[in-house]
Amino acid sequence: EIAVQLADLVLIPVTPSPLDIWATDEVVQMVKRERRRRRRLKAAFILWRIIPRTRILDAAIDALAGMKLPTLRTKIHQRVNYAAAMIEGKTVLDTARTGPAAAEIRALIEDIEDL
Repeated sequence: EIAVQLADLVLIPVTPSPLDIWATDEVVQMVKRERRRRRRLKAAFILWRIIPRTRILDAAIDALAGMKLPTLRTKIHQRVNYAAAMIEGKTVLDTARTGPAAAEIRALIEDIEDL
């Protein structure tokens, strides 16, 4: 809770699964309480480890919309490149600069800057 109180921006990563979505409720409530005190606090969901064109993804998007916080446009796919980069202690911007994973991270950075 202290992290939310000190933050200017709260990014909430969520995998498209019912358990992950249910687990976000406490963080969402913290954000909403803090927003009553500080209206300028920004918060958004980041959908990650997604598998595109699945019913579970569509259900997750609908469930998050009901929580009254924005979901960033960029969705991070389930990709081996993310884990492989972490093994090397790097990011995909270091290890696979021209690949789709790096393109997702660049788009995510733009989404965050737009907040």
